[in-house]
Amino acid sequence: MFYHIVINDIRDEKLYLNLTRENVLANYVCPFINREVTLYRGEIYNMVYAVGMRVFHSDQLVTTEWPINAQEHFKDFTEEISEGDPEIFDNMEKLLAYPFYKDELVNILVDNDDAITEEIFRDAVLLLETGNFQDLRKRLAEGVSEHYALFICPHGNEAVDQNYEMVIRPSLMAHQFSVQRADELASAGPVNEEVIEAIIQSKLIVVELTGERPNCYYEAGFAHALGKPVIILAQTGTTRHFDIPGVEWHYWNSSEDLKPKFEKLLLGTLIQSGYIS
Repeated sequence: MFYHIVINDIRDEKLYLNLTRENVLANYVCPFINREVTLYRGEIYNMVYAVGMRVFHSDQLVTTEWPINAQEHFKDFTEEISEGDPEIFDNMEKLLAYPFYKDELVNILVDNDDAITEEIFRDAVLLLETGNFQDLRKRLAEGVSEHYALFICPHGNEAVDQNYEMVIRPSLMAHQFSVQRADELASAGPVNEEVIEAIIQSKLIVVELTGERPNCYYEAGFAHALGKPVIILAQTGTTRHFDIPGVEWHYWNSSEDLKPKFEKLLLGTLIQSGYIS
């Protein structure tokens, strides 16, 4: 089950998607009731300014294709919006910057009668009254690093970028993993300390060796040496310069081809690593 929150404050309306129930309670609803500061995705948010909150849930992960296929639904705006950013319809966070998309998404959640605000409110009040709120918040904070994955990939490859947005990121989020791209931590070129530290902190590594970048090979080898679970992906036809012992390569032709394959690989890796029993 995935949870989604609409927060109205004195400035605008914020929409947070694909959260866990515990995250909703500990980082949003309880702080909202207590008028506390909370933290999410690196943003410190003062709940004093929040004047309203609604909570929804769905069985399916919200993506750029569900419950709205953004590119199809807003085809009249596609050319105008994507002119300066052709990948916008594959990126949820960019789409949420457009009020017409965010409003339509909220309307669908409302129309589907997926609101569970009252139920979540009762749970939050119980947590606060029993004193269990701070314990839950502390446990979630300590567990962040337990569900952190790193995606190692070449910089500026359009097909790889699409795979990340359409397949890899949503699949990891569906298993409550946060994921970061190594190329967001450093520019293309030599491996730096931030990437090394991210590999050390990661509990799961997904490596994309399309493009045959030396730094990607180096980072994959470093992750393997540390004993991290590693999933290696590559576009069909990619040259294998050397094999990492015991780690199988998995080839893809498109996002559609990769999706069922990666979901199966990820599930097997999580079971083998003990994250799923």
